[in-house]
Amino acid sequence: MQVVLWFFLMVLLVISSAAPAEDEITFLPGLQKQPSFRHFSGYLNVADGKHLHYWSVPVPHLKQTVKVSLT
Repeated sequence: MQVVLWFFLMVLLVISSAAPAEDEITFLPGLQKQPSFRHFSGYLNVADGKHLHYWSVPVPHLKQTVKVSLT
């Protein structure tokens, strides 16, 4: 399972340039000071009705997006 997940994440990094606009996080409840950077969170559909959660933070100086996926 870890090999499949790793492969999926690598493919995702290659084909994704940005997260969908509707997945952008604009407010985090409970924080007095909101983050000053853009970040995104959503779910990706995978086989057998399973979903992977992702959190994405654009990194301007790298000109790419770094994604972290949680299961």
